[in-house]
Amino acid sequence: MKRPSAVAKHIAADLDSIVLKALRKEPERRYGSAQELSDDLDRFLHGLPVQARKGSLLYRGRKFLKRNRGLVMAAAIIVVMGIGLVTMLGRMGTPASRRAATVLSKKDQRWEHWKFEKIASLGDPAPGGGSFTKGFSPVGLNNRSDLAFIAGVSIERPGLFLWRRGAGLPPELLARSGEPAPGGGIFDGDIPGYSINDSGEAAFAFELKSLNVQRPKDLATEGLFRYSPADRKLKPVVIPGVTVAPGFGVFLSVSVRPTLNNYCA
Repeated sequence: MKRPSAVAKHIAADLDSIVLKALRKEPERRYGSAQELSDDLDRFLHGLPVQARKGSLLYRGRKFLKRNRGLVMAAAIIVVMGIGLVTMLGRMGTPASRRAATVLSKKDQRWEHWKFEKIASLGDPAPGGGSFTKGFSPVGLNNRSDLAFIAGVSIERPGLFLWRRGAGLPPELLARSGEPAPGGGIFDGDIPGYSINDSGEAAFAFELKSLNVQRPKDLATEGLFRYSPADRKLKPVVIPGVTVAPGFGVFLSVSVRPTLNNYCA
């Protein structure tokens, strides 16, 4: 099949891949639904890696640099300035310069007590079934170093997991695509927003399906959920089409950026 960019040179490679995947002759190689196609187009428009391409590390790296060009340039400038400062102090032979170099050396020793700790790796059993098979995406870290992350598993249902530092336990499964959601519907699609406070409580938005909700065409059906480490239970906060909105009907969806403070009710 001829690529669209062969006719119009300005078409991006990602858009090439999306169009070709949508037009595959083999049904199993096409998008499984219009929502999946819409999600991939949304990733393309926001500069994120698209599912239609087999994302290599180099491809994802280029996407990251393009989205964070200003931050990368600022970091590069800081590194260059730091190298210049160390070089200048090294060339100066005065006692004052040697004292400054000693101070810098002592400050660098602050990082010597740091160590890496394994949380999970590819091939490990995943909570809820299967094993971790795709990249880990850290999405939340509180001041106790509790970590929330998204990962793909062998049963092709990405999930949201929580690892509590110091608990001596493996990561916990908070929610997984394809499983029933508390309050109604099925977890499905993206997990666009998440928050974790210093008590280890988590709040997140998750796309839902199998809900009979009348909503605008371009509005995703997303529910809001809260996890409590006290009873290790996930509870619904907002279920589209079910949860009553104070004074004006029911909620149709939620924001993709929930926020959770440190107050525990």
